[in-house]
Amino acid sequence: MRLLVCFYLTTLVSWTSASILRCPPRINDKEQPTQVSPSRRCFTDKGANRSEAQEIPPKGQSVVKPPQIVKIQMDQCVLSMKRFVAGASFDVAGFEQSTQQIRNKLFAISDLMERMGPLGEELSGQLKYAKRLFRTMEDCAELLKFYTKDHSFAMGLIHDVVQANLRLLYFFDVNGVPKPGTKQIISRISKIVDQLRDREERFYSLSGLGLSVVVSFKFMFSKAEDSLNILASHGLAPSW
Repeated sequence: MRLLVCFYLTTLVSWTSASILRCPPRINDKEQPTQVSPSRRCFTDKGANRSEAQEIPPKGQSVVKPPQIVKIQMDQCVLSMKRFVAGASFDVAGFEQSTQQIRNKLFAISDLMERMGPLGEELSGQLKYAKRLFRTMEDCAELLKFYTKDHSFAMGLIHDVVQANLRLLYFFDVNGVPKPGTKQIISRISKIVDQLRDREERFYSLSGLGLSVVVSFKFMFSKAEDSLNILASHGLAPSW
């Protein structure tokens, strides 16, 4: 009898163990298997570690990185300044109404880049150009208010040279690089060159000019020459 009981227990244990190995574990009716969204699935190369997996963006979408966001903001800021020099003359009143807003944008972008650390270094060149552009436009706005056409003939000539400087800014892109040459752009630059040469000839034909007037004219004229030399190196202006 004892032998029969032992045989029975041994058989029962063997059958139970085999059943456990064959049957998958039950899932609680309240527990559902975790579903992974297609946008969160990861893939790896054959044999790659899971830590090297990359996230697949949703179909039709791309991942926007922080430098790209700052780049978009920077482009918009520069373009907002360029609209004041897009016409035949600089919009002094419109620019002065927007100076604080532009200054705040540049400060916010600069702050973002500092917090980005090395990631923001690739945009440092464009930020320098944006700040230099803003300072140039601020200085020119003040000169235009001081050197008015109705004050004197010499001051009117300085006024024209300042306006020419501002118009030349339009022919540089958001990174400070000359725009691709088109017939329209080359034609507009040629007209500015002709105007500058005419104003130079008229100015130096005058006598009895004050030192400050001469210095102001030479300074603004040299600024225009710098811009034209850069444009000429890209085939957009005649050799100066």
